[in-house]
Amino acid sequence: MKNIVSAIDILEKWTTPKGSRKVLVTLFIMSIQIIIYKVVYMTGGAKYSYSQAMYIPLILGSLFFGIIGGFIFGVSGGILLGPLMPLDTITMEMQNMINWNYRLGFFILIGLITGGIMEFLVSTIKKLNKLSFYNHFTSLPNARYFENMIIKEDTPGYFFIIEMNNYSQILYNLGYEFSMKLIKLFSKEVSNIVKSYGETQVFHLQDNKFGVLINNSNEKEISKKFLQLGQRSIKVDGIEVHPYIFIGSARCEKDSCCLLKKAEYARLFAKKNLRDYHMYRPEISSKIDSNFKLFEEFPRAISNKEFFLCYHPKFEVSTGIVKEAEVLIRWMHPKRGTVGPNEFIPHLETTTFITKITKWVLRQSLKSLNIMEKAGIDINLSINIPLKILEDPEFISYLKEFRQLGYPLKKIEFEILERDCVEDFKKISEIMNSIKKMGIKFSLDDFGTGYSALSYVKKLPFDKIKLDMMFIKDLEQSRENMDIVRSSIDMAHNMGIAVVAEGVESEETFQILKKLKCDYAQGFYFNHPLKQGDFIKWYHSTENTKFFQEIPS
Repeated sequence: MKNIVSAIDILEKWTTPKGSRKVLVTLFIMSIQIIIYKVVYMTGGAKYSYSQAMYIPLILGSLFFGIIGGFIFGVSGGILLGPLMPLDTITMEMQNMINWNYRLGFFILIGLITGGIMEFLVSTIKKLNKLSFYNHFTSLPNARYFENMIIKEDTPGYFFIIEMNNYSQILYNLGYEFSMKLIKLFSKEVSNIVKSYGETQVFHLQDNKFGVLINNSNEKEISKKFLQLGQRSIKVDGIEVHPYIFIGSARCEKDSCCLLKKAEYARLFAKKNLRDYHMYRPEISSKIDSNFKLFEEFPRAISNKEFFLCYHPKFEVSTGIVKEAEVLIRWMHPKRGTVGPNEFIPHLETTTFITKITKWVLRQSLKSLNIMEKAGIDINLSINIPLKILEDPEFISYLKEFRQLGYPLKKIEFEILERDCVEDFKKISEIMNSIKKMGIKFSLDDFGTGYSALSYVKKLPFDKIKLDMMFIKDLEQSRENMDIVRSSIDMAHNMGIAVVAEGVESEETFQILKKLKCDYAQGFYFNHPLKQGDFIKWYHSTENTKFFQEIPS
């Protein structure tokens, strides 16, 4: 496979020769014709079969120049072996005019036919090449092209992957045609940046992802120029769009597949850690490979019941009483010990296992409510679920079964991650309302960290929003965070929506939230997530009640 791209590149260069290459090819074919002429002359003349060798330059002419080449070299070949070639060089008897005219006409006919065939074959190969190895909209080589490239071993440069992260939101809000225009303009911006670096090549790897192979060792300077793409807007049909980009890079190496993988690892690392750019380091791939191994162990973990739940309390800010607890899944791995949700949930969400795990969490949570009620604890439980699972009819049927069995669904709240992309707000809203009729409430998790927070709250029937900890942690020091939290609380209350603040780690933060009239608070200031038994003990201990009695009113 590695030779396919090189072979096609050579074919494209030489089947449509231009400039000096065109002159060289013409001289080469003409020299073959002259050599054949001399061979035929030296071996006795046109009456011997050596004259058939003239088909070689005829076919070559058809290959390189198509019908025109077939015609020209058919004529020149026919003349060389016609009036200029004796029938017998010993007697110097010349050919009959009818004979050499017949040969000339036959050569021209063969030249035209082979030229037409060659043009058709070359054209078909080029079309298939375009379909297989180039992006239809930008005409840039795609990921398959890059994977089949042979990179020179001594290439001193870097390979960059640039992802436009807000492409999905733009596609949904502004439409397909607008998004395609944006992608074309974005690809031109990328190409313009690398023009001054000499030997470079730009690739359109996926809808919103581009690759750049640069034969230049100044990685820092190049990365800074790419980062400027995210600092300026692109105007499409009079609308200014700001692309939000993540970039990963890796030092060039001969294996293009390995190079692509390393640059992609770096991009994923940048995205996960909310960095604009990251350069590949070996430890990144070892961590991602480790996560992939976890991914392969999901079926075994489910069957062996290696997952367990912890409960993180939420307090009513006005009273300091535990009203709810967030259910958090953990994985007791037989070799790695306790594995946190951030290490495996993102991978689970890309598979059908997420539905199975969510069902298990819901079932265990409902059982926990019964156990806690018997222990004298009257609280609600919130469960994190991906938005896409609501569109699964099987999951909705599962909820209906629990309602029929008499489980207290009114004590359940679903926390929806804002990172989930909504394609049809009306459809999701109808599903959420049908679930709310069963008594289940909805909360929007990580409010303020995505791109569609306001549209989510406006278009979907949420009962609560959960302010992300990035706004809460430095609340007492950051005036900007204070303004964001205050305006978010006021907006939510005006819409009849309660507010939860997560990431509370100090009494000062808690008191500020009290003044801002936040409804609920959650964080390590109160407690860490606890297993069910430990949570029940803690709930009834003085560590809970006495602690809050000491908070000034």
